[in-house]
Amino acid sequence: MDYEQLMIETKMACHERQACRNGYEMLLRSKNVQEILLTAVKNWDDVWRSKYYDIVADNIERWFYGLEQEFHAAGIYVNEETNKGIAIVSRPDKILSYGGRAKVYVFAKAHIVASDHAEVYCRDENSVVELYDHAYGKIDDGLVMANDCSEVESKGKCICHEQSKVYAMGGVLYDHGHSRLNIANGVEIIKS
Repeated sequence: MDYEQLMIETKMACHERQACRNGYEMLLRSKNVQEILLTAVKNWDDVWRSKYYDIVADNIERWFYGLEQEFHAAGIYVNEETNKGIAIVSRPDKILSYGGRAKVYVFAKAHIVASDHAEVYCRDENSVVELYDHAYGKIDDGLVMANDCSEVESKGKCICHEQSKVYAMGGVLYDHGHSRLNIANGVEIIKS
């Protein structure tokens, strides 16, 4: 993968998904791989929440390998542990741990351990996320375990302990303790 090929593929994705004008203009001004990646970072909500999720999930590893230095310079890490930047988890071969201020986006089955002030965003039903310290999780699917003073918004299975703050929006909640609990209608609660 090189600059030209990455630019062609990202422009095609923008046309296919009708990118916002500002983001597309930023992309067109990109003169190197790092600038393309910084455009993605600045428009990350579009990438993660809707338009480009499946494109990134299908291609991130192919884009990353050979361009690791450029990705790292833009603050993007793929299937790597980090304490900063954006971590994309696509096909990990081990349990991955994150701390500091890392923002972790889980695209495929994974086991993630987050601590300190790391944030984890997960849309994969087969993933397991463990939150410690003051970590935050927005877990749309999968299993999350909230420990210490962590905070979680969960739509899947959630196990909470200690002083965790839980916003259960769906699924099942296994309540072993918490400091704050908000529950949507229809959430099954199992207390210990």
